[in-house]
Amino acid sequence: MEKMYEAANKQLYTTDQSIKIVMECYKDSKKIKYKRGIKQSGLFLMILYISKFDCNNALKISNEIESTVIEYRNYKNIAEYHLARAQCYIETGLLNDGYEEYIKAKDAIEKIENSDEKYYKKSEIYLHIANYHSQTVEGNEDSIIYYTKKALAEGEKISNKGKLAESGKRNDWLVSLNLNLGNCYLTRTSPDINTSRIYYQKARHLCEMYETKIQISSQIQLFSYLSHFYYQDKNYKESVYSGLKSLELQKQNNDPYSKQIAYEYLAKSYLELGKEEEYQKYMDKYVTLTDSIKVYNKLETSKSLETIVKKKEDDNAKRHNSVLYISGGTILIIVSCFLFLWRHRNKKIHSNYLAIIESIKNEKEIKSLDTELASDEKVNTFNIPEETYEKILAKMNRFEKNLGFLKNDITLSYLSNQFKTNPKSLSAVIKSSTNKNFNNYINDLRINYIIHKLYENKKYREYKINYLSEECGFSSPKVFVTAFKKLTGVTPSYFITNLKKDNELKYSSQDFT
Repeated sequence: MEKMYEAANKQLYTTDQSIKIVMECYKDSKKIKYKRGIKQSGLFLMILYISKFDCNNALKISNEIESTVIEYRNYKNIAEYHLARAQCYIETGLLNDGYEEYIKAKDAIEKIENSDEKYYKKSEIYLHIANYHSQTVEGNEDSIIYYTKKALAEGEKISNKGKLAESGKRNDWLVSLNLNLGNCYLTRTSPDINTSRIYYQKARHLCEMYETKIQISSQIQLFSYLSHFYYQDKNYKESVYSGLKSLELQKQNNDPYSKQIAYEYLAKSYLELGKEEEYQKYMDKYVTLTDSIKVYNKLETSKSLETIVKKKEDDNAKRHNSVLYISGGTILIIVSCFLFLWRHRNKKIHSNYLAIIESIKNEKEIKSLDTELASDEKVNTFNIPEETYEKILAKMNRFEKNLGFLKNDITLSYLSNQFKTNPKSLSAVIKSSTNKNFNNYINDLRINYIIHKLYENKKYREYKINYLSEECGFSSPKVFVTAFKKLTGVTPSYFITNLKKDNELKYSSQDFT
């Protein structure tokens, strides 16, 4: 049983094969009540399930092994256990439960005696907390960067002569952390390309210095993201080199998500270099792979992403499964998930931006998710006389048409007095006709107003947030930003930045033609 576990822990296996092997060890350990085997194989199974985003099974295993893990009083294992549970909760949207697990993990880490292991685990937990902040409603970019920097600071404390350094784990971890920070600065709402350059260069320098000890998966991710960075930096030749380097490395270990990035920026860079044939080649590959990933994300089966990708690219190719390098698995899973979630989150935010533009073009009111579910038909569902209800509706329509909502001290009492009615009746009509409370009704009118101003009038895009908030009737910039993001899913800064980018792209396209 020990030999089977060791084989799964050291060799290059598909995730499903590893789960099968480790599950046998886990079941056999339970049969003979071998607690060390239960603990080790159980923790390993959690990591494997998390790598497949199968949080239900990971949590199920965690519940089964909890007492055994705690009984052993190995604080490194206890920290790993709580970190894995936290990741499961965060993935499933249970942010408070996830944060509680982080606190438990942090308490365990403080009791680890080996200083390098303590630094490494503290670094891990800070990266987890950065991931936590990326999942919150606010999605505070500054908090994400702050905790990723703390993760790097702890990681850099690890001795370059100890066991973690000799195994390559230290430098592999530092490559990944620098890559994360470079990516954070490059993909934030207002990209900071100069700061991102510093961290990408550090990651590349480490990779070149310790190439033989850096995992292939980390090198693949590094060169894919360097391809993105150099494209943004308008260094198209270096972008091409990095993209091709990533694809070359993937002959050893296929990573569909990194391949998607490489294809995208190879295509874009070749277009900028005037090589239309190469552009078309990699754009076709990018489209095919992106379609495959979309199919995969919709499936609820155990089929691997790589299988779907290979079937798309070549129906006659040999079937492959997605590969997970088990050695140093915790590093790979955390960093891969964080990079993927960061990129996935940015794509989700951008889709919200595109939805706003689509609504404007179709001359529709921008609605939040809860109001999208409400009927467009205004129905009196309260015990208000029909004549009164219609009068209040008519006054609401005039109020909206005359932009009365731009007054910055509007209250329910004030407006009901203006409408010659009582607050209870006005609140009921607003709720019945818009499916919103009074505050959301006023705020959404204001946000729709300023969004159209920003879209239609370029000069508004140059104004500061303070001015924009006052312009549409908000008493403070903070309330304005919160209301804007609540309605649209993006911040005002993100919306303005992308309007400017779209405008530049529009004129550059005209120049190209």
